Amino acid sequence: MTVIIFMVIVYPLPLADELVGAVQFGMLCASQEAYVAPDAEKKKGTNVLAIIHEDEYLAGKAIPMTSTVHEVVSESDKSLIVRFVTVTAHNGFLTRKFQLNEGGSPLLFSGYCDQKVRHTLFTDYNFIN
Repeated sequence: MTVIIFMVIVYPLPLADELVGAVQFGMLCASQEAYVAPDAEKKKGTNVLAIIHEDEYLAGKAIPMTSTVHEVVSESDKSLIVRFVTVTAHNGFLTRKFQLNEGGSPLLFSGYCDQKVRHTLFTDYNFIN
């Protein structure tokens, strides 16, 4: 009985940071909303510029996480049309220290979330890039 209790407690410890990180990551992804300018419909078919800002480290998380701001602006007047944030989670302690996963993502979840608008941006608004 003692061995079973010991295994139940000790076995998940190497992945504890990823378990906590998965919850934090899920809450962070759920809270992200894309901004679409009210006049975005009027800008259909126009030339746009895609601006990807530098990754920002998110402090206070169980595993390393970064967020990246993506903006789509009108090429003619430089007005903001769409803005969204992608969040990326990186390796937990176990995979960082023992090189178990070369991809740089967590073992327990995908580690990447973005907005639906990112996938439908050019088809919905017929932007020319």
